[in-house]
Amino acid sequence: MPDPKKGEQLVLLTTRRDANAKQLAEASTGVATINLPKKVFVLDKLPVLATGKTDYPGATALAARLLEGGNVDSD
Repeated sequence: MPDPKKGEQLVLLTTRRDANAKQLAEASTGVATINLPKKVFVLDKLPVLATGKTDYPGATALAARLLEGGNVDSD
């Protein structure tokens, strides 16, 4: 996702209810902070294609809406 300071930023879309950025950072010893997501969005389900595979363009669009303060259901 675009970031005004660094050019891009990582975000995590997950269905795991207890996920958070701090917990992920603590579990990722040896991983540079820049390689960890700054935002974690917990969803009921991830975007998938009709084939059941992850819909990466859909996930990117959803993440952009969430970062802008939009809601999951908007299309």
